Amino acid sequence: MGSGDPTVEEPRPLAAPPPPAPIPGDSLDAVLATIEVPSEGAKLDLHELQLLRVDVDPWERVSPDEAPGDVVMMAVRRCNHREGLFSDEAVRASWYVFESGRLRVFDHSSFDGHCGVRRIFTLSPPERPEPERTLVRWVSQRHPDDLADSADKLRLGIALVEAGRLDEAERWLESGSREVERLESRTRIEGDDDEIEKDRRLDELRPLRATLTRELRDARKALEAASAEADQSLP
Repeated sequence: MGSGDPTVEEPRPLAAPPPPAPIPGDSLDAVLATIEVPSEGAKLDLHELQLLRVDVDPWERVSPDEAPGDVVMMAVRRCNHREGLFSDEAVRASWYVFESGRLRVFDHSSFDGHCGVRRIFTLSPPERPEPERTLVRWVSQRHPDDLADSADKLRLGIALVEAGRLDEAERWLESGSREVERLESRTRIEGDDDEIEKDRRLDELRPLRATLTRELRDARKALEAASAEADQSLP
């Protein structure tokens, strides 16, 4: 290759960053445009799009052109990347909740130029579980393996803390921690390809676990302090 030695592989180029993700307050049209934009070097296909109005029971499928203000959406996208000897593929199902025509909460997967996936969550507070809860159950039934990555589970836990759903966050912390402990317990073999991948995974998971642990602890302390202050104010 570039070094003149056919046994030496050139390092793989860095992946292009993912395009901007949706943000709360975006319109349906803006989100639809965002989810179809690929990263540089990757091909992105919208494999499935389901849009349902939630102001009727049961929910009804609608087209984007006839969607009312309160709708939910599932988008299944397939990312492909090929470059020389390298090829990558990833498929993810994302969901979005709109109220009065504006994005309120979502689980969005961003793909970089090598189809690496980064999930971004904005979730409902515990006092407003619907329609998120029903939508998540429906998407999970259709795509049961979609939340299998431990890094995604830890990111989901962090988002749950931000939404005030601490007991749910605790469960995802326990799940992600089990994967960290499993990797740490494996016998080390220097130079082995699996060992390199294990180190990469631990470098990704450990900071996420530390962040979730810290934010969950701080949130519980804040709740305890607020409860103690409320008790002191009682006559």
